[in-house]
Amino acid sequence: MSGRTDFHGAAETKDGTLFRRGNTHYPVGVEYPFVVGLVLLSTIACESFEGVAATEAGAGDAGRPTDAGPALDAADAGCAQTIDKTAQRDWRWAFVTSAQFAGEIRYTPTGAAQDAGTGELTGVRAADAYCTDVGVARLGGRRYLAYLATDVRADMRFIDAGPWRTANGATVFDSQGAMAGAPSASLAVLPTGCPVPDAESTRVWTGSSSGGARAALCPGWTTSVDAGTSVDAGATPEGTYGDARKLDASWQGIGRSSCASAARLYCFEVIPN
Repeated sequence: MSGRTDFHGAAETKDGTLFRRGNTHYPVGVEYPFVVGLVLLSTIACESFEGVAATEAGAGDAGRPTDAGPALDAADAGCAQTIDKTAQRDWRWAFVTSAQFAGEIRYTPTGAAQDAGTGELTGVRAADAYCTDVGVARLGGRRYLAYLATDVRADMRFIDAGPWRTANGATVFDSQGAMAGAPSASLAVLPTGCPVPDAESTRVWTGSSSGGARAALCPGWTTSVDAGTSVDAGATPEGTYGDARKLDASWQGIGRSSCASAARLYCFEVIPN
């Protein structure tokens, strides 16, 4: 039997494979379980807070977002807006995502969008779920949709909706009809109200021309490899993107890029509080 005093001044005795600290016995080798617990909690907290840095070069694993979305916004405390998520309002929110996706969009709902389905979603359903999870968590409301063309124009997803504001208070569109033209203010605003940093890309998938017509689409927004419908089977197709910093019609259509590359999404609220 041996004895010692720990750094808190608590007497401990050790005998064989057990040691006693106060009235509690622990296996030898786990002499400070409270320290181990603190380390584990600190590690989990840091991982949850920091997320994974977004990259322009690629879109993570098979089209999943290249960052943890809302968690990264903690770095924007200097410009973040305080939003009353329960307030009644006569406008809807709009934002561009901090996350970037490949043209094969994948996302597993974690918040308000869980009623959209369980497990990992793909395509426009995944994009809508991501927009809803982030939008409801940051801004309130009940449902957000991604501005993506499918078998119909992207703006047709927002009939009878609007006006839309970004979280910094600027109105971007008065109505769904205005989406075919130029935004009234920059759309390069995150759901915190902070602008996308100058050094980062504001390329946004839309599948739309500058006038809003359907343009090049990543196939169903569910794959980054063509099945043979538009180019040679097995090749990498292209999707149309806009630029969120543009204050003209090119906000939704300015160029094409490989569906294996990464771009953001536009999210527009459709069901407020």
